[in-house]
Amino acid sequence: MKKATTAKRRYPAADVVKRYRGVGLFITGTSTDIGKTTITAALAAAFRQLGISVGVCKPINTGCPVRPDRAGGRATGNDDLIASDATILARAAGLTQNLETLLPVLSPIRYCVPVSPHLAARMEHRKPDWRRVAAALKYWQSRCDILLVEGAGGWKVPIDAAIPFAIGDMAAKIGLPVLIVSGCYVGTINHTWLTVQAVRQSRLPIFGVVANRRPATPDFGTMTSTDSLDKVTGVPLLATLPDTPFDDTGDIPPALVDALLPVAKKYWKQAKRAR
Repeated sequence: MKKATTAKRRYPAADVVKRYRGVGLFITGTSTDIGKTTITAALAAAFRQLGISVGVCKPINTGCPVRPDRAGGRATGNDDLIASDATILARAAGLTQNLETLLPVLSPIRYCVPVSPHLAARMEHRKPDWRRVAAALKYWQSRCDILLVEGAGGWKVPIDAAIPFAIGDMAAKIGLPVLIVSGCYVGTINHTWLTVQAVRQSRLPIFGVVANRRPATPDFGTMTSTDSLDKVTGVPLLATLPDTPFDDTGDIPPALVDALLPVAKKYWKQAKRAR
């Protein structure tokens, strides 16, 4: 009788993506569409105001439109797709001068279908090319003072379901401290606390939480949920940002950059002390 194997299968990224050795932050969210890209971009602009050179990277991005210059409007690879979120980040970090050249290190893995990465990979018949992510991290290693890496969706969004591997597993390979972006709504405590626990299971340090999109006139439930985040989760609430309209073809609203400036100062001071 053939013996059953109990050995765990290793996901390919485990052998390709290496720990980032420079200063940086991994930005995750309590859910999709929580404003991670806006917060990451505003934080990049805040670091830039401090005179700190910023690198930005969104390793996996879904929902990317096909480039108009591609014949037949079809995409066969990552570089056939527009990296919309990465372009926002690059603009905030002041990296637009060589944008076309930088796209592979700003947005290494791209999919067209706006779904979870594991579904997008299956639907488009393209597995993630982790060599591109490794190359992007290596590129930024010597070309910026701080690297901001933005996740896709939430911490447990799957990249591969056959061999359980999620965004949080990728973050653990990269090894950067984590900034969690939460919302401002009834249910925020539950979603944020679950994310905090999941990040802790990955043994990564959590820098703090930024609560995003607080209504101008929050009801009692929304107000108390946000105000209790640090007490319940044990993680610092670094900033609570107002619900600020943002046209993603323009600059990040100055109010968001100003609100995150103390957060950038705090992290930079902490990172320098740790060196």
